[in-house]
Amino acid sequence: MQIDVSGLGLRLPGVAGPIDLVRQLTGALAVPGGARELTAPHTDLPPIRRRTADPVPVRLPEGLPTRGLRGWPHESLLALAAAAEAGIEAGPPAGLRTVGTAEAGAGAPGGPAGPAAGALGGPAGPAAVGPDEPAPGGAVLWASSTAGLREYAAICTDAALLDPGLTSPVLAPLSAYNGPAATVSIRLGLTGPTETVIGGVTAGMSAVVEAVRFLAAGAAVRALVGGSASISRWSVPDGDHGPETAAGMPAEGAGCLVLDRSPAAAGTGAGGAAGTVRLLAARRIGLAHPDELTDVLAGSSTGSGGPAGSGGPAGSGGLARSGGPVGSGGPTGSGGPPELVVLSSADPGAVEGLGARNAYHLEGRLGDFGAAGGLLAVVAAVAYCRTAAGPVTARAVAVEPGMACIVEVAAG
Repeated sequence: MQIDVSGLGLRLPGVAGPIDLVRQLTGALAVPGGARELTAPHTDLPPIRRRTADPVPVRLPEGLPTRGLRGWPHESLLALAAAAEAGIEAGPPAGLRTVGTAEAGAGAPGGPAGPAAGALGGPAGPAAVGPDEPAPGGAVLWASSTAGLREYAAICTDAALLDPGLTSPVLAPLSAYNGPAATVSIRLGLTGPTETVIGGVTAGMSAVVEAVRFLAAGAAVRALVGGSASISRWSVPDGDHGPETAAGMPAEGAGCLVLDRSPAAAGTGAGGAAGTVRLLAARRIGLAHPDELTDVLAGSSTGSGGPAGSGGPAGSGGLARSGGPVGSGGPTGSGGPPELVVLSSADPGAVEGLGARNAYHLEGRLGDFGAAGGLLAVVAAVAYCRTAAGPVTARAVAVEPGMACIVEVAAG
């Protein structure tokens, strides 16, 4: 199965488009920021003053219905704006055919009786549906470790100061982590599965792995994969956290990608269009020791690992790749390593352990986005491929103790 990245949406500090994101990552453009006082009204928490990235305006695209969004959480609105900008459509792509019942039951390629083998995470899933079966919708997979914190704190404060029965019924559904994902899926009419991932930076990149799984299983015809973060008194720890640099600077914003099964995956026999960014590999691995990640990346040219998206066992070798083994240059035939590596990690020194040139630490360059950092590393890799002059590959890596995620993309 081949997967194309057909859309990209951004709402990040100082970023007007993909080229700005790449310039911030490489240090050519500074991330706007300054001191901000964060308060927790009606609580015992004292105000704190922190250097943070600048607030990000929502800027909902024209034509998007806004009724009922007054008072909606800022993070959910950022997610909705980025998702709408990415241009995901609710209906099935052109490559998904509707066939007669007899054809669907006769082992049509990719159909229920004859699944086609896929290069990214197993079978390509159904390329056709029966006339009485609704086509699967668009899936939403979203990463956040800050969504709903402000609203949850407000509910707890009101319950303590007033009465649990006097808390706002509007705040209850907004206090959940799945606020951004639910807002995006409902407002954009996406009827496929919706999943929210929380935790560290590998959670954000795991959203891409889960999206591949949904597409491979035929549970969705396309997937919107995104991440978001917001800044509040409850998301920023107390105490002194070292120099006021981007490495420790909380940041807010949202970014997302639209993943589609390409025409080749839909059974048309055609590859992606020229200039299309393709998803080559997406995988989770367990790490018994940090050095194992270097071994996996160095050995990925063998292509000996399990299928991409399979989340194979730790130390099982390189990444399976659509269009050739990792390190072969894939469809571009460049024969060299990826031209850009984006690392998301809480450890600023982890980038040195990758042993790669042109490797950049996302948190050190753009700021700390929590769980969304891993997803934004993939977004940055895609932005680099989209703005490059020729065929290129880029790799995103998210690392936490005991676990890593790796996603590779290419253009050309």
